[in-house]
Amino acid sequence: MEIGKIIAIGLVGTIFAVLLKKENPQLAMLLAALMLVCVGAAALADASITFQMGGEPECMDPTINDYSSGSYALQSLFRGLYKYDADGALVPAMAESYEVSEDGCTYTFKLKEGLKWSDGSPLTAHDFEYSWKRVLNPEVGSETAYTLYGVIKDGYECFVNKTVSVDDLPIRALDDTTFQVELKAPASYFLTLTASTAFMPVSQANVEKYGEDWANSPETYVCNGPFMLADMKKDESYTFVKNPNYYNADEVQIDTVNYVFLNAPETVKMAFDNGELDIATSVNSDALKAYTGTDKLMSSDRIGYRYYEFNCSKEPFNDARVRRALTLALNRKIHRAYWRTRDGNFSLHGLMGFDMYGKTAGIVGTGRIARELIRILKGFGMEVVANDLFPDPQYAAEAGIAYVPLDELYARADIVSLHCPLTDRTRYMIGDAAISRMKPGVILINTGRGQLIHTEALIDGLKEKKIGAAGLDVYEEESEYFYEDQSDRIIDDDVLARLLSFNNVIVTSHQAFFTHEAMENIAATTLQNIKDFINHKPLLNEVKK
Repeated sequence: MEIGKIIAIGLVGTIFAVLLKKENPQLAMLLAALMLVCVGAAALADASITFQMGGEPECMDPTINDYSSGSYALQSLFRGLYKYDADGALVPAMAESYEVSEDGCTYTFKLKEGLKWSDGSPLTAHDFEYSWKRVLNPEVGSETAYTLYGVIKDGYECFVNKTVSVDDLPIRALDDTTFQVELKAPASYFLTLTASTAFMPVSQANVEKYGEDWANSPETYVCNGPFMLADMKKDESYTFVKNPNYYNADEVQIDTVNYVFLNAPETVKMAFDNGELDIATSVNSDALKAYTGTDKLMSSDRIGYRYYEFNCSKEPFNDARVRRALTLALNRKIHRAYWRTRDGNFSLHGLMGFDMYGKTAGIVGTGRIARELIRILKGFGMEVVANDLFPDPQYAAEAGIAYVPLDELYARADIVSLHCPLTDRTRYMIGDAAISRMKPGVILINTGRGQLIHTEALIDGLKEKKIGAAGLDVYEEESEYFYEDQSDRIIDDDVLARLLSFNNVIVTSHQAFFTHEAMENIAATTLQNIKDFINHKPLLNEVKK
């Protein structure tokens, strides 16, 4: 049968649109089948799809891969214990069933009988044990280890602290079809994680036979998903073919998928128009405009968000000057420019920023971190005003700053940065009233505590253009989301979801403090405070209300 041509356009976080060249009642199902490798779709005999991707995956080993293009391809080549079906529901894949202990910490999975790798060899629970331990083995250096050590008991101690041997992790095959794992704490979202790339199995026999290069050639590549790797042309294309040893092979409705690596939207559109592509994902806004209002455009809502994360254990993010980085990224709209240029859009429209020289920074709280920031901001030629419940006139004179009332600080500051503890007095200090007194277009930085800012008031300020941008390392309800991989679930906190939708807001996951040095200092300070308390000595770090 003839397969109509498709252009797929991903619009940031809101719309998923497809353009259909020809009427075909099965195209929507075909596209869904490719995106989710779904089952149960109408028969598509001898179906072959040429699919455009923005770039070649940097790694085809699911243990090591941490790149979106690689994850996208790996979802077609591998299956974990669970998967998502065509309707987006979580359903068993390699698992037949599972049981969970009364305390919610021990999961025991029963695998389907007769599972096989693409080379026909048996896939067992021992492969899952090997694979999950491989992710958490610090010698392997998996980029996705954080997704496991966040939930697996002793995972963090093994991968990060290296105080627990990988062999001692509570990840075990009880027999060929029974797999058990212990969590550090109950996690209602754990099953959703098992559908993600890091939790997918690799063949122990194959990895040990060919070493870490096993994923670099179709001849050595072994997988367990609906497709298997047939061809690799570096910087050009990959070809996947239907895996006859897949447990559900009869319901896979596509025989061949050709992934073509093209990045420039103009080139992509030309290839599509010439009949070289069936599905394209890198199409600029001009193509969307050209098809708007025609019967070739299909669209549906899609929930999603973009976020930025920084590895604070590596340079340059192990530097305490993270607040400066957030400020510079916001005032020069670097995050917007980054995503725009990745899409081939080099327009300067909407990217006008401002120089920090001659501007005023308002610093609330003048502890050690704030003083370091003040030193940096003074280097930019900024005027600094500050507010503190316990002002230090000597420091102010030495640093060349002025302590002022909060109302004056709000009125004068182009950038407001919060460095105060959370107390009854400071809780929601940034609300409607405070925002109303700020300069129009002020940049707000908060790396202290989430409840210093009333988020709904912040959103109102952003909508009304009273606040020009916000850089947040904290969120008032962050305990439900921060420190965990939430990429496989819908953010059901409407306030957080709305906040993430603003292109002038950067949210990081409470990590400004997260360096080796800072953690050591925190531990040392805590122990010293305990010692001083026991010995009835003054508590130098006491927060007074």
